Amino acid sequence: MEQDWWEKTVEYAFVVAAFQAGKCDLAAPLSGKHERLVGDALFGADSRLVLIEFKRDAGEIPTEESLFHNVDEARRDLWDYEHHHIVFGALSAHSPMTLELAAETYFSRKPRESALASLSFGIDGEEFRRYVKALANLKKEDGRSTSGHISPEALSSVMSVSQEGQLLACKPLYDFAPGLFYGPERRVESTPSPSEGCTPS
Repeated sequence: MEQDWWEKTVEYAFVVAAFQAGKCDLAAPLSGKHERLVGDALFGADSRLVLIEFKRDAGEIPTEESLFHNVDEARRDLWDYEHHHIVFGALSAHSPMTLELAAETYFSRKPRESALASLSFGIDGEEFRRYVKALANLKKEDGRSTSGHISPEALSSVMSVSQEGQLLACKPLYDFAPGLFYGPERRVESTPSPSEGCTPS
């Protein structure tokens, strides 16, 4: 299996393993503007949220740096957030034909015990909204939206899949988990103050 896999291979393997292990309640794959804003997928478990960016292997992780106006500033401001991860593939040291998944935190690059362990570090909906706003302000504008950025409210749909692979639901996030997300009629205009940012210790 020498180098014979893709980023989507990693994403599919992770989603299947997460549901088979009962590690998440919802998974929302993201694309286009939404993927550019926050990452490849949003996962929920026990009313907590985790963001995952998938990479084919560890060698592709540095490509994320090009998405930011100033990656050093982004690391400084968001260093301590534990819910945002990069999951990537690597060939097993014990079985060269086996693909294994690994995970590390997005900004601090802290390795997790396993890829699925990343799902144990979720944050609540309110903190997630603050993080997304801060992240959007640090990223380069995306030409696919009129403002260059999109709001957390734009992360609006989710599919729920059973452990057997059956589609259980497809609906807005605020219908699926009203305690975590606001509907379109309710907006939170506040943005994180500098004091809410995190710095490396």
